[in-house]
Amino acid sequence: MELVLPKNYVTLDQEEMMYLDGGDWNNFRNNIQGLWASSAGLRDAMRQVGLVSAAGTAIKYSYPILMAKVATISGPIIWATGGAAAVVAVGAGVALWTMLLFY
Repeated sequence: MELVLPKNYVTLDQEEMMYLDGGDWNNFRNNIQGLWASSAGLRDAMRQVGLVSAAGTAIKYSYPILMAKVATISGPIIWATGGAAAVVAVGAGVALWTMLLFY
């Protein structure tokens, strides 16, 4: 028994397969929605102990000071961490864009 392909088949090379398997906005959106849904228990627990409202209040009152300080502390923090936080953030974004993680 041998494999017979249809007359109108199209061959794909490796680069085209990588392009077809890549991520898109829908994949990213579904990952974010899935992450939001799976973290509902954690968010509810944080809300019940008052952590969410306390953090929101602290941010609201310290926002002008925080914004003034961000420019002065972001450079030394990035230098001290060697850009590791940026690499992790980019890696997480790529993973959410290309992989089926949370749905």
